[in-house]
Amino acid sequence: AWTQVRFGGPDVLLQNKELSQRALMLCYPDEFHNSMESVALACLDNYKGDIVIHIGESLPHTHMENPWGKTSSSDFQLELAHAFHKIVQVPLPSWPASIDTLSVWKRSSRSEIDDMTLRFIPRSERLELVQCCPSTRDLVQ
Repeated sequence: AWTQVRFGGPDVLLQNKELSQRALMLCYPDEFHNSMESVALACLDNYKGDIVIHIGESLPHTHMENPWGKTSSSDFQLELAHAFHKIVQVPLPSWPASIDTLSVWKRSSRSEIDDMTLRFIPRSERLELVQCCPSTRDLVQ
């Protein structure tokens, strides 16, 4: 299926409340060439919808010394993981020094139990917990 992709930034999300009905796609949002402010975090703060698509590097998928990668800030990635849960991640063709992925995140609902607030993630939306590299795959089979 095809859809219209609109170009914009944090201010566009503030001005157009109807965009909460659409997915927010962030493709290499934080380059930090012109500013050290995270465009990705500002967009996420202004986005009221339920689906975020992130394209680029993220924790722990990077060759960088910085474990957050070079395409979105650590603050953005922490807030994304706090408010949303990952439902899809696929590798993308990358330059040799990059480990790019496309990931899809869904806003997590919250439940109050006693004095705790917990995220509710339906079983059908939970990613597999078993992960292993090719050299250790035989250990979990």
